[in-house]
Amino acid sequence: MIKSVYGSQIEILKSIMTLCNIKRFDVDVTYGNGMFYKEIEKPIHCFDIDPSLVETPASSDNLPLADSSVSSLIFDPPF
Repeated sequence: MIKSVYGSQIEILKSIMTLCNIKRFDVDVTYGNGMFYKEIEKPIHCFDIDPSLVETPASSDNLPLADSSVSSLIFDPPF
């Protein structure tokens, strides 16, 4: 069952994955400290503007990926 209200971000991501038939996200462009990935598999590519947090630092508006090479992406900007 896909609900419209959730108690956690992990529940939301798991439901999105179910709804869209995603086994693993391709990219997280705002990876940060990777807290989402304690219960779901880490994406293939993890980017963040802070180079101390990821292997390949990149801004979400300039990613080192080929056009049309991504089918699922997480963008969770800080606020």
